[in-house]
Amino acid sequence: MTDESRDELISAALDAEPVDVLALREALASAGGRDTLVSFVLLRAAVAADTAMPGAEPAVNMAAARHPARRWPVVPGWRVPVGIAASIAMLLAAGSFWAGTSWPARSPETAAAHAGPPSGGAAPSSAPSSPGAPRPTDDDTPPVPARVLRFTPGVDWHEGS
Repeated sequence: MTDESRDELISAALDAEPVDVLALREALASAGGRDTLVSFVLLRAAVAADTAMPGAEPAVNMAAARHPARRWPVVPGWRVPVGIAASIAMLLAAGSFWAGTSWPARSPETAAAHAGPPSGGAAPSSAPSSPGAPRPTDDDTPPVPARVLRFTPGVDWHEGS
């Protein structure tokens, strides 16, 4: 019997696996077999005395050692917790919503009056023509039309179309 097969036989017997009793007796008859048995018993006693993770299965311990807990990557200098970043984002969203709802909206007529003359030509204006002069701010006065469009019934359009 080789030393390797003898060690496997003794280990199987200690694991409570079925073994050939005559082969086990022959393996323990030699001094090397008895030394192997003593080494296995001492190793198992040392493992049983190790209380690093009591009650945990060996396979669970091995899996935990192979795959450590994953952590969020942290960029040096940017140690901002996720909760603070989310709070800042919510405050920015709420502030944007508030600014959008409280900002004075312009009607299309008011926006056209403040937009200036159309690109086709200069609009007549009652304001001074100097570049630095302030524009009148009276919103009750309608703007002066740049051109007048006239539609003639029967020529420009037909009834019912």
